[in-house]
Amino acid sequence: MAKFCFWFKIVSLSLVCALNIYLFVISFGINYKYELAKVHVQFSESMPTMDSWINSPFGKLKSYLFNVTNAEEFLSGRDKKLRLEQIGPIVYNIVGYNDILNRTEDSVTFRKHRYRHVEFLPDESVSPDILNKTIVQFNSVLIGAAAKFAQTTKNMFGRMGFNAVTLGEQLFMPGSVYYFLWEFTRPSLEMFSKLLPLASNCGTLYNALKEKDEVYTVNIGTKHGVENFFRIQSYNDKLQIQEQLKHRSGPIDESCPINVKDTLDNSLFPPFITKETPLSIMASESCRVLPLHYQRDDEHEGIKGYRYVLLRPNEKAPDCLATTNGVELPLGMFDVGKCVINDAPAAFSAPHFYGSSYNWSEHFEGLNPNAEEHEGFILLEPTSGIPIYEKYRFQSVTVMPNMNGFHRNLMKLSHMMVPTFWYEFEMGQLPLYVRILMRLYSSPYFQTTLMALELLCALGSLYGLIRLLRKLCQKICATPVVQLETILNAHPHPQLTTSPAPQGESLKPKSDLNTNLYPNPNPNPSAPELETDLSSHSQPEKPETHPNSQLDESKDAKYCCANSSQSKLCCRTHHTKIQYNSIQQEQLNNCNNNWSKMKASLAILIVCVFAGLAAAGPQKEYTNKFDNINVDDVLGNRRILGNYLKCLMETGPCTPEGRELKRLLPDALESECAKCTDVQRRNSNKVINYLRTHNAEDWEKLLKKYDSKGIYRAKYGKKN
Repeated sequence: MAKFCFWFKIVSLSLVCALNIYLFVISFGINYKYELAKVHVQFSESMPTMDSWINSPFGKLKSYLFNVTNAEEFLSGRDKKLRLEQIGPIVYNIVGYNDILNRTEDSVTFRKHRYRHVEFLPDESVSPDILNKTIVQFNSVLIGAAAKFAQTTKNMFGRMGFNAVTLGEQLFMPGSVYYFLWEFTRPSLEMFSKLLPLASNCGTLYNALKEKDEVYTVNIGTKHGVENFFRIQSYNDKLQIQEQLKHRSGPIDESCPINVKDTLDNSLFPPFITKETPLSIMASESCRVLPLHYQRDDEHEGIKGYRYVLLRPNEKAPDCLATTNGVELPLGMFDVGKCVINDAPAAFSAPHFYGSSYNWSEHFEGLNPNAEEHEGFILLEPTSGIPIYEKYRFQSVTVMPNMNGFHRNLMKLSHMMVPTFWYEFEMGQLPLYVRILMRLYSSPYFQTTLMALELLCALGSLYGLIRLLRKLCQKICATPVVQLETILNAHPHPQLTTSPAPQGESLKPKSDLNTNLYPNPNPNPSAPELETDLSSHSQPEKPETHPNSQLDESKDAKYCCANSSQSKLCCRTHHTKIQYNSIQQEQLNNCNNNWSKMKASLAILIVCVFAGLAAAGPQKEYTNKFDNINVDDVLGNRRILGNYLKCLMETGPCTPEGRELKRLLPDALESECAKCTDVQRRNSNKVINYLRTHNAEDWEKLLKKYDSKGIYRAKYGKKN
């Protein structure tokens, strides 16, 4: 399992490294944003914005009514102007639904249900019980019918007849907010609706949120170009808005905004929009195509975009929408008479007549038009073409002509633009993951950031791969090999002797052998040396005997050991080489003592080199078991001396023997090697003279560290 995991890591890192290098290289020749745009315009079900588009439009619909607070004073003639009080907002949560009917490679047909879910939000409204509040409003049924009748009947007898039929109708009506929004009807209207094709319920929200037939076919894919993504091919299988064709004779001017070809449905826009890109939306509630006008750069929730206004201040309506019921509209207003119930003489303006040339202050008080509260706008993220935020605001106005010949109360409304209500649709918040993607996508450092991440991933995986390959190479090609060369200096077949050891200590062999341990696989037999690899001290190797070596008959013949019970030499050849391969520690229990003895001998040798030491203890003399060490061979081994010098100077790691040496050295210097044997004193002098001559710098460092007061140097100088 471990081997499988090891190779799995190598393969995985190799693939990740290769993939990121490939992506990094090809990134110089492609545009990430354009490639993502090509994926986006495919309009696949996996598109991140698909869920939010399916359930759109979504947001809050805020309605505002006007309460007439001086109706009696106005009718009696005491007040010349009507005093209006705004009531609202009355807030509803709106969730729509887009039902895909057909899909091809380059187009999609869907039915839009704008108001599938409508829920009143009392806590977000002006007051929780606002629907029960009683207000006074214009009798919109009466004034709408009178305005329309005034244009069709010019003679006085016809107008007098209208007055007789509507004698019981009041110009101003009290009622609840709910009544005016959802159930507004009159007895006379109910009577006429039985005879004529008229709607009897004139509730503003009842009619505004009524289901309409909206079937769109739009462009998708790259066939038409990404700049034409989601532009309309047809609306209800037509190229023109059919409501505007009613009661019209003759051809329609091309300037009339009723041709839906290449417009948009206001849910998605093409990517890579510029400030000069022509954009227009299908405004089904007003039965027209509404051009969007770039206003300024703006920002919402940290996402930058282009702000487009729906109706510019004092914008002149197209000729076909410039009049309502024969009355020329002021600037900043356009006709919607053919799009509302019963073909009432109505027009749309911005709320409170903001941006209109109509002099509302001549007839009304209480209005406060301002851009912050009354200007409708859409904020688009230009790179992705996704709407970030919008406030769709319009006011419904009843256009009153000259009312001469009608009831005196109606005559007071001549040439007025009577505001009935206004609404604001505030787009809901996009899902978090869509907003994060839009921020990344719109960032000017998008491609640079991705390329940097690709490079980092490539380098990181390459580094990990090199480490794994290095481990693999160590296992295959660099198995630690340690050779032990035994040099017989005096006799070809020296005998090991054993002597009783102090209690708690293992037997330590005495011999005139030079025992050399070094990692060099091809040692020079003619120049024997004593080496130790510090890194291998803690993990002895499993021996493999040389073909010419002959082992004694111990329990495990594959270990080159001296059998403590038989005291026989296990390696008899003059230059015996034994290779140690790494094995488990528990398999080396029989050789651990011998290995420790060899390391101890090295520590004793270094003590002798620097201070004539052998070992510390309570005995009168240091043990003479290491007197046969060939000092000349030791002086030729710079690695061993260097390792112990670093240990003593605390500039490198210490083996257990090195730590013991560092502990004993100060005492040995103070005692002037008093417990040394004669051989040890001679060897000590030889080594000291050698170091002073050939390694003066290291010698001075040791003296400065261990003889900073010069006591030992003074004693040594006197003796020499």
